[in-house]
Amino acid sequence: MVRIIDVAFYNLTIDNEKDTGLTALSKYGNTFTDFKTEECRITQWKTDGWRPVEDGISGGTTEGSFTLFWKNGTHYATNSGVKDGHYQTAYYSLKEAIANCKGGNLFGDIDCEIGEYAYCGNEINYHDDGSQLFISTDYPMMLMVAKAKDKLDDIKAEDFEMFLVPAKLGVNIDAGIWHCSPFAYYTNKQVNMYTRQGKVHSKVYYYPIEEEQCIFRFPIVKS
Repeated sequence: MVRIIDVAFYNLTIDNEKDTGLTALSKYGNTFTDFKTEECRITQWKTDGWRPVEDGISGGTTEGSFTLFWKNGTHYATNSGVKDGHYQTAYYSLKEAIANCKGGNLFGDIDCEIGEYAYCGNEINYHDDGSQLFISTDYPMMLMVAKAKDKLDDIKAEDFEMFLVPAKLGVNIDAGIWHCSPFAYYTNKQVNMYTRQGKVHSKVYYYPIEEEQCIFRFPIVKS
């Protein structure tokens, strides 16, 4: 049986007044308003062995446009700043979401749940070569992130939180923060964003269905 995880949800437009949203977000990075001057923090390539890493920080950064949109019940995201930056990351239908997740084939047919929410379990990763900037120019976007309590790779589904971020407020997540590509909150609006990140773009993946038999659910506005 697949467990449905309702992700802790913060609306920064509302929660800013009480500072609860920004306080929760601060453990993942920082907010900003000027994309041009905000720095992508490049970090040293790590090693677990005794041989030292030579250089490891001169790969530089890459940036580009990031578009988010829903089409026929599927969420699409495109990042022009990286190679193969095309993602199908969420679905209206629980059945479709599970079918498109690694390990989802183990559960066979499943009842289709459709409502004012979406499901995701793909493209959840971290990269350790630097921070990553996200900022929308027009409509709000949702960003799902997590930070492991102990060892970085020992992430759990319950560690994830989601933030509804208004347009023109950027988020710069630290290296090593688990995340997936952002989501459009309104299903009839394409979100146009900018992003900047380390150019190396190596990633480590987490597969919630295969590893923990669960999938994430979060609210959206269908219209």
